Amino acid sequence: MKIWITLFLFLSGQVMAKEAPLKVYCYDALSGRDSFGAYLTESFFSKTGIQVQFVSFGTAGEAANQIFLEGKNTQADILMGVDSVLYQRFKAKDLFEVLGSDIKKDIEPSLLNEVDDPFIPFDYGFLAFLYDSSRTQLAPILDLKTLPDALKPKEKVVLQDPRTSSLGIEFLVWTYEALENKAPLFWKRLAPFILTISPGWSGAYELFLRKQADLVLSFTTSPAYHRMRENRNEIKSIIFKEGHFQQIEGLLLLKTSRQKEKAKKFISYVIGKEAQERIPELQWMYPARKGTQIPKEFREIPVPKRIKIDWGRVAQNKDQWVKDWAFIMSKEKK
Repeated sequence: MKIWITLFLFLSGQVMAKEAPLKVYCYDALSGRDSFGAYLTESFFSKTGIQVQFVSFGTAGEAANQIFLEGKNTQADILMGVDSVLYQRFKAKDLFEVLGSDIKKDIEPSLLNEVDDPFIPFDYGFLAFLYDSSRTQLAPILDLKTLPDALKPKEKVVLQDPRTSSLGIEFLVWTYEALENKAPLFWKRLAPFILTISPGWSGAYELFLRKQADLVLSFTTSPAYHRMRENRNEIKSIIFKEGHFQQIEGLLLLKTSRQKEKAKKFISYVIGKEAQERIPELQWMYPARKGTQIPKEFREIPVPKRIKIDWGRVAQNKDQWVKDWAFIMSKEKK
C-alpha cells in the first residue's frame, strides 16, 4: 500500500510540475526587468501558485498578428496591451471570451463605455507630444492644426508607424477625428519635420532621449517617469486645444485557452486593487480601476480634454486613412 501511495504522489507531482503556465502575449515594454509583467508574474504566483509566462513582441499589433497566424493552435491564453483602435480591427473575428459584468464592476465606467464586452481595460492615458524644455522652446498649449507652424526649420519630430504601432494608428485617428478633412494637409505640413517613423514606442522614445529628435509622441503621463525616477522636470507635454486621444489598454481571454479559470483569476488580479496601484509607477499610465490612489506627480499632470471618437467612422475609413498617410509620407518626406 505504501508503494502505491508513494507512486501516486510521485505521478501527481510530475503532472503538477509539467502543468503549462498561463501564456500572455503582449508588447515588449510589458515584460522584462522592472516591468508590470515582471511584477504580475511574481506577485500572482505568490498569491495563487499559478505560473504566468509573458511572451513579448515588438508591438501589440505583432502580438495580435501572431495569434492570427497560430489560429486554433495558438499557445496564448491571454492577449494583453491591445488598445481600443487595434481591437476594432479584429473584434469581429469572435476570438475572445465575454467575461460578464462582475469582473468589470470596479472599472471606471467611462472606459467601459468606449469598448465592447470581451475587452477588459487595465490602464489608460492620453497621447501627447513631449519635448525637453531645456533645449526646445514651445508654448505649453497649442492648436493641433498649427503644430507645424510652432516648429523651427531644424527641429525634428519622431513618430510611430500606424501600420505597426498602437500609438501610430491612434495618432492618425486623432488627426482625422480632430481635424476631419484638413488632416491630409496637416500631415503634408508636418512631414518635413519628421526625422523618422519608428515601428513602435520604444525606438521612438530612445531617439528623443538621445537628443536626436526634439519632439516625440508619447503620453501626458510620461514626464512623471522622469520626475519620479530621475528627478528631472524639463520633460514636458504639449496640451492641444482640440483635445487628446485617450488610449485604453486591455486584456482579452482567448476562446481557445485550455486554462480559462486560471486566466480569469489572472485578469481579476490585474484589475484588482493591489495590482492597479502599481500601474502608475510600472506602466506610467492611469489605472483603470475607479478610486485607485495615484502618486502626487500624477495628480499634478494636467488632464486634457478627450476628443470624442466616432468608432463607426473609424472602422469604415481607417484603412483608407493609413493608405493616404503612406502616400503622403512617400511624397512629402524625401
